[in-house]
Amino acid sequence: MYRDNFLKKFIYTMSLTTKLKSNPKIFWEITLLVCMYGAYAVLNICRTTVVI
Repeated sequence: MYRDNFLKKFIYTMSLTTKLKSNPKIFWEITLLVCMYGAYAVLNICRTTVVI
């Protein structure tokens, strides 16, 4: 039962990634969004360690 559910989620994720790779606009929008969140997280980490 668990294995079937895992396989369904895995196949859905794989089809989602193929859709993202086939549409360059959505791929770059998601990439930019992830980079923005990553930069914001790094900024907050650095801000707590370095007091200006």
